[in-house]
Amino acid sequence: MCIIDESGFKKEHKFSTLTSDLVLLKESLLDSHVRYVAMESTSIYWIPIWRILVNHFDMKLVNPLFIKQLPVRKTDVKDVLWIATVLMKGLVCGRDVPEQGIQELRQYERCYSRLNKKIVICEQTINMQLQRCNIRFSNYISDIGSQGMRKVLRSIIWERQLRRSWWNAHIPAPKTNMERISYVNL
Repeated sequence: MCIIDESGFKKEHKFSTLTSDLVLLKESLLDSHVRYVAMESTSIYWIPIWRILVNHFDMKLVNPLFIKQLPVRKTDVKDVLWIATVLMKGLVCGRDVPEQGIQELRQYERCYSRLNKKIVICEQTINMQLQRCNIRFSNYISDIGSQGMRKVLRSIIWERQLRRSWWNAHIPAPKTNMERISYVNL
């Protein structure tokens, strides 16, 4: 955190990203009568900080490419000072961050997309395993995950179980290891 007031007085402090420390950050900013906060948007690391501060300050989310244009060597301390300086001079333009409801809907949509991708991967794996067993449905069924395909798979499994139960009912269990080996070699 770096706070620069109108007279140029600079106050710096480091906080961890634990929730308790982020609450201390918020309280420190409120105690210093800060109105404007700018922060770098790095991956998803900015989100918890944003959620704690957004209701209390006028927030600006800064593009990391803007920070990389620093005229000096890049460090976190220099980044913070640079962001505070350009915010104070009004040179920073923040990105729009949607309201909380829209953010949650986007999270649900991303989760839904990930789950659909996992379903497709499972269906493709089933298809590959069937092809290894010389069963190729992809020539005849366009959607491997369709209800028709599921019915076909259930009937194959059911037939296999019927054969196994018939085999177990009609073939006596081997008594010795040698008889087990002879059954395997048949």
